[in-house]
Amino acid sequence: MKKWGLLFLLIACVALSSCSLIPEEEVFRTAPLIRSYEREQFKLAFVERGDMVLEQKITCTYVPVQIEALRYPIGGVYHDEIFVQVGESVKAGQLLAQLDLAGVEEKLNSIDIQLEKLDIRIAALEENRALALERQMISTASSTAAQRQEALDAVNKQYDAQLRSLEDERTIALLQKAEYEKDMADRQLRAGINGTVTYTKRPKAGERSVAGERVISVADDTMSLFRSETKYWPMFEPGQERVITVSKVEYEAIVASEEELGLPEQEKIEGEPAYVYFKLKNPTFDLEDGDRGTLTLVLDSRTDVLMAPESAVTTAGDMSIVYYQDEQGMKAYKPVVTGLVANGKIEIISGLTEGESVIAE
Repeated sequence: MKKWGLLFLLIACVALSSCSLIPEEEVFRTAPLIRSYEREQFKLAFVERGDMVLEQKITCTYVPVQIEALRYPIGGVYHDEIFVQVGESVKAGQLLAQLDLAGVEEKLNSIDIQLEKLDIRIAALEENRALALERQMISTASSTAAQRQEALDAVNKQYDAQLRSLEDERTIALLQKAEYEKDMADRQLRAGINGTVTYTKRPKAGERSVAGERVISVADDTMSLFRSETKYWPMFEPGQERVITVSKVEYEAIVASEEELGLPEQEKIEGEPAYVYFKLKNPTFDLEDGDRGTLTLVLDSRTDVLMAPESAVTTAGDMSIVYYQDEQGMKAYKPVVTGLVANGKIEIISGLTEGESVIAE
């Protein structure tokens, strides 16, 4: 009986253990991991002292006031010679180039000789008329006035017929000469203005002319200009010196008025674009009509001022503010008074000190 009791007690202990009625050995949990505080990262910039310049690029166009492109009106004629080179000064009327004149000069010489002979014949005819009239006066001295006049009219009628024939012949010769002269003019290029040769076409041996093709250009370089259409025209006064840059080459120029250039005065309204003219100080042969250049115009400037990146300043209502990182690493702000903005910088009139850091957005 005692044996069965022990067995029953053993079975009960096992059953209670499996039902978790007997507590297991206590297992202590580890402490939770607490991360150290990390500061928020900002892009910082420093307030610095320096000079500020607000500039504006002005676009200019090269415009010779007068430029002449010389072209032959006829094609298919052999080139003869070009008498000038680029950079050479020429006078109005000067012969610059010509095509083959074979036959044209001979025709002109021939017609000139013909006209000279006709003029001699006409002069001789008039002399003979005078002699014939004088003889008629002598021979009719005893005749009545009516008879004398009738005789004189007969002489004049005879010579008038001869004169008309010679004058008709001369008129035809003059018409022929005009045709030859036009042919000559079509084969020659003469300067229409005083200026400088800026372009010549150098034909190859045996090359023929092409009607309308530019052969020579002459520019009046004494009045070559740059012209700009800009709303900043009030900042340019006649006589001011400016530097205009074209393809990295600088050209010195002077602001010129319309009156000085002989141009009609334009109506200028403040805030609206108007033309400004820049006359080159020294003639140049490197530029062509329409070449574009730029000049730098200083709109405003500051010397030895505090400045910060323009991106660091924002607005809150009517107030300008900057953000900065406080001692706890938190983002804070403070008001500032600003001034000139130029080249990504903004002038700080008050609210910050030199070397102070701000958050640049």
